[in-house]
Amino acid sequence: MPSLRAFNRQWNIASDDFVFPGISEACIRLSWFFFGVGVFVFHFPLQCSTQNLRIYFEGLILVNGITAILALVTAVLSARGTIINSRKRRHVTTMLYIRLPIFIFEILWNGVCTFVAFQSIGEAKGCHFVTITRVAVVLEWLLILTVFVIIIVVFHGNNDNMENADQFARRVWMRRFKIFKIRQDALMRAAIDDLANLFASFFYDTDLVMSDVAAGLLLVVHSPTNVYPPLVPAQSGIHHALFTIHDITHLQMIIVTG
Repeated sequence: MPSLRAFNRQWNIASDDFVFPGISEACIRLSWFFFGVGVFVFHFPLQCSTQNLRIYFEGLILVNGITAILALVTAVLSARGTIINSRKRRHVTTMLYIRLPIFIFEILWNGVCTFVAFQSIGEAKGCHFVTITRVAVVLEWLLILTVFVIIIVVFHGNNDNMENADQFARRVWMRRFKIFKIRQDALMRAAIDDLANLFASFFYDTDLVMSDVAAGLLLVVHSPTNVYPPLVPAQSGIHHALFTIHDITHLQMIIVTG
């Protein structure tokens, strides 16, 4: 599957890799949306003295609702087509272009909401809207941080010098396998480096993403055409010799008479 090309660069993700991430993000943002609606239903903020904070909180609810809808649309578009026919997923890039300004607005709006929420002091008796808003903006920052981590993971550095394509592929696969070297000894680290070099030599001249390689390996492992010899149970006790005394005597007679 060709890697996604958006924002004038190449990414370590394909256009069909947004199905489960899109559904997961939509579920999380819808949970945040219903949480905000529940605050208005069960804890009506109009009775509180902090009326200006209500506007910022409503903005966060609106942004999460819109983003959840866009995430679902992206997941539906990403599920179209086949491995060969990727034309039906051509609008996935358009959805990313639409989501970028909304995501930037979300960061700015949440920053303002955070400033107002933590600057607000003093609440009326029985009014905990400020505390709820503070919890909400912290959860929103965690969601934004998760998006940034995903962007870093799928980020792909462009390599314009084709003469160093092999070295560039080795650096990319070394970086991808770096997570498997955590808390490993020197021998295991060297083995992982050799495995990364092996993958780089196989795929440096092909436009594949990590999900394609993982899916291919899973298909190979679970292929019904794989026939493995039956496992021989380990025998305990005295092992049988390859040749008995009678066999050795008979072999000597053949050699002498021959």
